[in-house]
Amino acid sequence: MALMSKWSLRRRTLVLALAPALLMLCVLMGYHVYARLSDSRHELEQSGVLMATQLAAAADYAVISGNLDSLEGQVQGLLKQPGVVSVRLFDMDNRVLLSRQKPDAGTPSEWHRYLATIHQQSIALDNQDLLVAGQASSPNPAVGKVEIGISGRYMLDKIQSIPLNSLFLGLLALAPILALGGLMARDLEAPLRSIIGMVGALKNRHFEARVSIAHEGELGVLAYHLNLLASMLEEHRSLQMKYTEELIESRTRADKASQAKGEFLAMMSHELRTPLNAILGSLQLLNSGSLESEQREYGQLASQAANDLRRLVDDVLDFSRLDEGRLMLQLRDFSPAALVESLRSACMPEAHGKGLEMDVQLEGQTQLWLRGDEVRISQVLRKLIDNAIKFTDKGRVGLRVRINQFNEVQAHLLCEVFDTGIGISASSLPHVFEPFMQVDRSHSRRYGGAGLGLTIASRLTRLMQGDLRVESEPLVGTCFCFEVALPISHEHAPEGLTVEAPPRKSAFDARVLVVDDNPANRKVAEAMLRAAGCTVLTANNGKEALDSLHSGEVDLVLMDCQMPVMDGYEATRLWRNQEHDRRLPIIALTANASPDNETACLEAGMDAVLGKPFRRQQLEMLLGAWLET
Repeated sequence: MALMSKWSLRRRTLVLALAPALLMLCVLMGYHVYARLSDSRHELEQSGVLMATQLAAAADYAVISGNLDSLEGQVQGLLKQPGVVSVRLFDMDNRVLLSRQKPDAGTPSEWHRYLATIHQQSIALDNQDLLVAGQASSPNPAVGKVEIGISGRYMLDKIQSIPLNSLFLGLLALAPILALGGLMARDLEAPLRSIIGMVGALKNRHFEARVSIAHEGELGVLAYHLNLLASMLEEHRSLQMKYTEELIESRTRADKASQAKGEFLAMMSHELRTPLNAILGSLQLLNSGSLESEQREYGQLASQAANDLRRLVDDVLDFSRLDEGRLMLQLRDFSPAALVESLRSACMPEAHGKGLEMDVQLEGQTQLWLRGDEVRISQVLRKLIDNAIKFTDKGRVGLRVRINQFNEVQAHLLCEVFDTGIGISASSLPHVFEPFMQVDRSHSRRYGGAGLGLTIASRLTRLMQGDLRVESEPLVGTCFCFEVALPISHEHAPEGLTVEAPPRKSAFDARVLVVDDNPANRKVAEAMLRAAGCTVLTANNGKEALDSLHSGEVDLVLMDCQMPVMDGYEATRLWRNQEHDRRLPIIALTANASPDNETACLEAGMDAVLGKPFRRQQLEMLLGAWLET
């Protein structure tokens, strides 16, 4: 059966058709051969005995009289019989009286001998009836013997011809059976091959293929259902192609809408950041001057509102980039200790302003430098701290950062932000990281906010292969924590300073060129630089900036990116191609805070990026970094 499983349907059909017939034929042939052999042997024996008996009946007188020549005709007649090769007469003493044989008779040992006794016959008249003595009941005396020799080869040939003839007849009988089996196999194989071909076509997604079988019964039913299946598949493919085209069209529209949304957000971010820069800068300059207490209070309120607006713009833009997967990490070497100190300096005044204590702890291998996105880590911690300060009316907020060196090349940065605020209920904890979500609608009215801060913090943490977790108890407090693995850096030179830090000195003896097409922003930057002790030159576009660089010595350039006549990218590239000796520090001023824009600034030849709106401390930090290098 295992062998038949590999056979084709045609071979199986032929075997099934021929096997019973062949078995029956073998049985019948065996019986026929056996019967014919038995009959042939019996006929040969009877023929030999009959010929010997007939010659013995005619040879009594010749034997008694000695006239054996009278038997010559009969002897020659017997030798002409098929198979007879020898005729001999013997007396009662076994002396040969007459012997005749064919030339090719062979040796006597090959003969089959048939004997008959020669009896002396007498004729008597009794009641006018003729009585042959040899036929009487009383035996007559024997006078000799007759021997007929039949060739053994003749008998063998006659016996051997019987199986051959039987085999020939059997093959003749088997031929129509074989032809009928072949027709049956072809009748089954042809439609099955058509069905197999159609299945192969369906496998190759040629759903328009059909099988045509003029066959009734199971094969016809199979062909009908197979054609029905092909029709359904073809219809399904047509619908699928239609839906795919619709999906592609919808995806194209969605991509265009997403691109338009991104471009709109980028444009609106740029357009909002540009006036915000002038507002925040002016308020910083105003608050740094001599004001009455009431005026200072109004100035601080305006600064706080402007900063809230700036953070909202940043949150909307970051959320959009995270939602579209376009926000990329910018890896740089940074000091966690400096990062923590910067957060302490930035958040401590706000916490103290609400009458809260702020506990900042740095533990572990604090001397290590790590490689990661310092800005995004600072952004996550700042949002968590701002959230803690917002929802805490009394008590304290805290920041705990621990640096654990995992091995020679990697360290784990564990960060915790905790507070003693209003807390979060157990039912609200699973939803705390959802966008536009407030644990209580009354909180949004009381504390404000768009509900994006924790969502952005959670997604930024996942982007850094970490996981932001929260534990909270209502009216007791909340703790947010996350852990990220970062490579250890052995190169401590920063690529660009992006974290706020106190200025290294309050006066810079330097000539700084401010290039900006917005008069308000240009005036704010000029005032901040003059307050830092710098001599300030100004230009409205890139072409004027190149003219100013050619006409006098400049120590540093603050270059806006998008300007009429000539933008900041082109002006920077042209200057880099012309300068020879000292590389002039060029700091990009841009309201587009996207990583792509920062990369474009660096590729154009700018040394660092200062995003709008910027604070006076950030500007002085950049001056301290680049004017002393």
